[in-house]
Amino acid sequence: MNNIRQIFDQIIEDLINPFKDPREALEVVRTPEILHFKNEELFYCLIDETPRTFKEGMIVSATV
Repeated sequence: MNNIRQIFDQIIEDLINPFKDPREALEVVRTPEILHFKNEELFYCLIDETPRTFKEGMIVSATV
């Protein structure tokens, strides 16, 4: 029964604050410096590609 209460509380919280990041309450700070990403590694993580699949000279399409 306690589990159902937690589910309802979460649903109510989501309805009151849609798109709120639950990690904000935990004061989780995620920065490239803390994670020790090199700039190039971070770039490839963000675009979900690798140096083999996204390299200089490739033709890409983009929407702005």
